[in-house]
Amino acid sequence: MKWKAASAFALGKIGNSQAVDALISALNHSNSDVRGYAAFALGKIGNSQAVDALISALNDLDSHVRSYAAQALGKIGNQEILAKVIQNPEIDIYEPDIFSLARMLAVRFSKQKLPFIPVYPETIKYSPITAYSNRLFTFIQHTLSNYSSFDIREIL
Repeated sequence: MKWKAASAFALGKIGNSQAVDALISALNHSNSDVRGYAAFALGKIGNSQAVDALISALNDLDSHVRSYAAQALGKIGNQEILAKVIQNPEIDIYEPDIFSLARMLAVRFSKQKLPFIPVYPETIKYSPITAYSNRLFTFIQHTLSNYSSFDIREIL
C-alpha cells in the first residue's frame, strides 16, 4: 500500500493533468493514506474535473483525507465549489477544515470582500483545540494499528 500512496504523492508533485482520472479513482481506495495523497495530488494539479470527487471526500471517515480534500478544493478555488459545499446537507460546514475552506472562498468571491457564512461561536468555540485533538488521536490510533501485538508497557 505504501507504494500506492507514494505514487499518488509523486503524481501531485509532477503535476500532470493526465493523472487526474487515476487520482479520482484513488479517492475511493481502501487505504486512507492512498486517499489522502490522492486528494493532495489533485490539489497540486488543480484540475476542476476533480471537484465533485473532492467534495465527496469531505465526508471521508479519515480526518486527514478530509483535510487534504479541503486544501485541494481551496487550491482549485472557484465559485462552484463554494456553492456545492455550503448547499450540501451531508457536509458539516463547521468542521474546522471545511469551515476554513468555505470562509476563504466566501471572502474571495464576495463583491464586498465580506464573509457570508454564518458563524455560531458556541459551535466553533473550541474547534482549533478539537481539531488538533482529533488529528492527534487519529495519528496515534493509526500508528498503533501498525503493531499487531502492541503492549503499552513496552513504552513505559
